[in-house]
Amino acid sequence: MSESAGGPGGGPAVAYYVRLGVGGKDRAWDPYQLLREVGSGSGAVEEVLGPDAEWHRGDVLGRVRRGELPGHLEEAEQFIVRNVVRAYREEFEVQAGYLRRQAEGGFALRLAVAAHVARDAEGRPVPHEPLSIEDTEALVRYLTSAPLVNADFHTDGRWIWSSDLATLADSYRLPLEPEFAQHVRDRRYLLPHTIHPDVLRRAGALLEAAASAPPGQRVREQSAPGQPPPPTAEQRQQALSDWHQEWQERHSSSTPFRPERHPDDPDYNLHHVDVDAEDQAEVEYWQRADEIMGIDPRTGRRIDT
Repeated sequence: MSESAGGPGGGPAVAYYVRLGVGGKDRAWDPYQLLREVGSGSGAVEEVLGPDAEWHRGDVLGRVRRGELPGHLEEAEQFIVRNVVRAYREEFEVQAGYLRRQAEGGFALRLAVAAHVARDAEGRPVPHEPLSIEDTEALVRYLTSAPLVNADFHTDGRWIWSSDLATLADSYRLPLEPEFAQHVRDRRYLLPHTIHPDVLRRAGALLEAAASAPPGQRVREQSAPGQPPPPTAEQRQQALSDWHQEWQERHSSSTPFRPERHPDDPDYNLHHVDVDAEDQAEVEYWQRADEIMGIDPRTGRRIDT
């Protein structure tokens, strides 16, 4: 889709493109990236819609055309452009809330390790694949742009990492350990601009603790200051079971008992509230269930605690 110079304001021509075929993104209304070309000929400027919902100069368009990056381009209609930009803005509002919380010290801090030394809960090495060129570029920018704790370590207010991780990614395409990598992807490679001094002091104290920690021990805070430690998986399951029992008792008298509609369900009398509860009661149950399991009911995302 192109906007000519004769459009509103008499500005330069703008052509929009969606990048498809990367990361399973094959639908124009949910593309891997939205790109645009402003102007024409040798004076054209390439831009990409960033995770902050702003347009940034970049060479992605040309690199995809030359086959240097995966995917293919399709011209985007105006309604596609509007919808994608709106979705990016909505997503950025969600991320901005997380970033504020990171900057202000709302999360427990943890120290990252390199992927090749990471271990799972049973102590086994965590498998990993080399990063793509594009992922490497985005990751190195993230790792090197985050605020410094000291000369050798950075933090985003949630994780702390050595500058060596950026070198390993840049030189060897070595990815991050899975938890840290998922965190970075969830934040869409966005960072807080600044970190509260108290968070930096906490990060420095954690690094001091790490210096004397036994080899292989994960170094992390149990909880953010003033907050209880996050519940364990077992505690969440017990809380969910307790809530289910409470919810059933709360709505038992107001839920119609209709065994004739479920002749093939011999246990209907035990869980008829689950089967026939009103929509409002269902919403109440799932909202609280999501909260118990650490999922934001509004966004459906796991809450990083």
